Amino acid sequence: MKMQVPLPVVIAKEGKWFVASCPVLDIATQGKTEKEVKANMGDLINDYFNDPDTRMATFYNDIDRIFETEEFVSLDKV
Repeated sequence: MKMQVPLPVVIAKEGKWFVASCPVLDIATQGKTEKEVKANMGDLINDYFNDPDTRMATFYNDIDRIFETEEFVSLDKV
């Protein structure tokens, strides 16, 4: 079963580099352009979910916690 879950990604420019992080997955990457850092983050997220060593139970617990907080607002409901 495929599931689509929105993952927050934060992108900031640090000097000559763009840095992207996904706090939910605790991963980060960098690129010379915003386009490159977005592509790098997409690849990194795919690698994260395809890695057999990824602890999915931890991920799903974190997702449950995020969706239970009042801080999360679905754009579909706005």
